[in-house]
Amino acid sequence: YMDYSHGIRFLNNEFFLDGAVKKINQILTDGILYKVLSNEAGAMLQPTYISTATGPLQPKSFGIKSEGTNKIRFIIKEDPAVQSYSVYGSTDGVTFNPPLSVSSNNFTVDNLVPNIVYYIKIKAVNTLGSSVESEVLACKTGAQNPILIVNGFDRASAGNTYNFIRQHASAFNQDSACFNSCTNDAITDGLFNLTDYLMADYILGDESTVDETFSTAEQEKVKLFLQQGGKLLVSGCELAWDLDFKGSASDKDFINNFLKMKYIDDAPNTQSATYYQCTPITPSIFSGVPSFYFDNGTHGTINVKWPDVVKAVNGGEVCLTYNGFDTSYGYAGVYYSGMFNGGTYPGKVVALAVPFETIYPAEIRTDLMIKILSYFDIVLSEESNSITTPADFKLYQNFPNPFNPTTTIKYDVASADFIDITVYDILGKKVAQLVDEYKPAGTYQTIFNASSLSSGIYILELKAGEKFIHRDKMTLLK
Repeated sequence: YMDYSHGIRFLNNEFFLDGAVKKINQILTDGILYKVLSNEAGAMLQPTYISTATGPLQPKSFGIKSEGTNKIRFIIKEDPAVQSYSVYGSTDGVTFNPPLSVSSNNFTVDNLVPNIVYYIKIKAVNTLGSSVESEVLACKTGAQNPILIVNGFDRASAGNTYNFIRQHASAFNQDSACFNSCTNDAITDGLFNLTDYLMADYILGDESTVDETFSTAEQEKVKLFLQQGGKLLVSGCELAWDLDFKGSASDKDFINNFLKMKYIDDAPNTQSATYYQCTPITPSIFSGVPSFYFDNGTHGTINVKWPDVVKAVNGGEVCLTYNGFDTSYGYAGVYYSGMFNGGTYPGKVVALAVPFETIYPAEIRTDLMIKILSYFDIVLSEESNSITTPADFKLYQNFPNPFNPTTTIKYDVASADFIDITVYDILGKKVAQLVDEYKPAGTYQTIFNASSLSSGIYILELKAGEKFIHRDKMTLLK
């Protein structure tokens, strides 16, 4: 029995929510699910009159990123109730090693193998016990990573194992792309910034109206990213339903003007659990990719029963169809390249009404991702993640050049030393510090975002202690 302050009384301790059994207390204390039962402004800290001593809450706002060739940094939102964290590591995202105990919320794990994808999950710990495990995140060691995977699939859907980052990470890795990752809470809390990356990949699964695909705060972050020339991949089967059909005026503005997508129907012919195959449109960004399937619940992810039917709007173009469905009614994906409302630099977006992680076989996910990376002008090279010690210090010409507003800078470190990479204008004034730290021997890359600078020629300078200095010219063309 539970007495809620506004007069609601529950005689049941638990009930089904999104196909899973949830306890009432668990729902009311969850930062997202509380909305199912409560009209308060946030989750309840004490959902009963009698306080029960429990362990800390599940960590939801955190992320990981590669540092150097063999190190991963963890950044977790500070929680005064937490005394330490149990950190679990894996190389497949399924089987995890025994935990490492860490007392800080900002720390590194060292001595990792370079050029490897690591999966992690964490638990919060205090004297009362430990939390449930977090969702799984991933990153690849050995490079300055230009891609950020954002896991926003929080819904307790049947089949959600909270580790679907595996399918995204594997596709990036197969395409030789490097990436960091964080939760969507880490974006809204400012622990990770989308604008620090060339590309963001938002995982939304079947996130819908209860959990929100994109909160108002997230929308503002994503808008700024696209307005400053960012490239966004977003996939989720309830994305258009939530934002366009059920959304507010600001939600509709976001999906129509920034994701370039308009809601048509909740599924092809409004038939659930019927359509499970897509075909890429030719010509489009997916030209040459064969037809593929998405999960009906028997291929390791969720049952995509309600894949949205959408159309492209405001300059967007379509890229996917549902097999057997009349395209005069709608499509399964859109893409866009150009200036976004309020923007200063052209950006790009690919928005899919089918969750990327549910697509199979795996080879098709790899093919689709390499098409997306090519469309986004993301430089792919195994060389950039090489674990072979370079013979000499070297600063490579930035790519692309000319550029607007971001460019990738690759450099070799022949022996461990303090590395300084600085950008100067043509008059010799320092305008940016890109690297200022000790680096082990290896090959690295970093991203220069010149969105706040004017067109012109800039000087890129690499210093390696007292051993080496090299300069190159770059052209910013707006």
